[in-house]
Amino acid sequence: TTVQLSNNQFTGELPEQLFFSSSLVTFSAVSNCFHGSIPSSICLNEKLETLALDGLVCALSCRTKILSGISTSYISTISISGGIPDCLWSLYKLKVLHLSGNSLSGTLPSGDIILSSSLKDLSLSYNLLTGSIPRNIQTHSWTKLDLSHNRLSGTLNSNFTTTPSLSLTNNRLSGPIPRRFHDMRNIDILEGSLYDCDYDRNNLPVYDNDKAIYECGSNIFNALYYIW
Repeated sequence: TTVQLSNNQFTGELPEQLFFSSSLVTFSAVSNCFHGSIPSSICLNEKLETLALDGLVCALSCRTKILSGISTSYISTISISGGIPDCLWSLYKLKVLHLSGNSLSGTLPSGDIILSSSLKDLSLSYNLLTGSIPRNIQTHSWTKLDLSHNRLSGTLNSNFTTTPSLSLTNNRLSGPIPRRFHDMRNIDILEGSLYDCDYDRNNLPVYDNDKAIYECGSNIFNALYYIW
């Protein structure tokens, strides 16, 4: 029922045979040196509740430091190709889906894909996802949603569901900030985007750590216009 392969130096591709068990409930392979793609055979496991595949290519043995001795920054010598298998979104018992730090490309599920109501914890940070955040994700009920450090663009829906933990930093989002975000306690959305806001910043999320230093997109435009 539980397979835990995390924090090793495993190489090669994730074998499809790992997911042929009909009793699998939890699978974790965080921080290894796998390559290839995320196998769609995962979706054969209708009992799966937790899938944690963060940093499949981030173990120490597959890191190359950019400035050795000067900086801790590194790049990975291998990568995970392709995107997120569409079938994962519909696994009706899946509660936790973590795929951060894999350089996954592509877009988030289109509006015609129905998200499983059991899915509450989604982390897709530090990937290469593009496009907008679909309405079905913005209005889904989450306990944690982390889409930070991608290349997502577009605007946020005024009906974006409030969640106990929300991170959208370092994307290319713009437009107005939903009013319901104003008093959220665990929120991190301002850095790296260009939202509209009032000149006095009163409509920015109160508890976002970047509230004091954030440059409102509308203010930047207005200032340049007035100067012109």
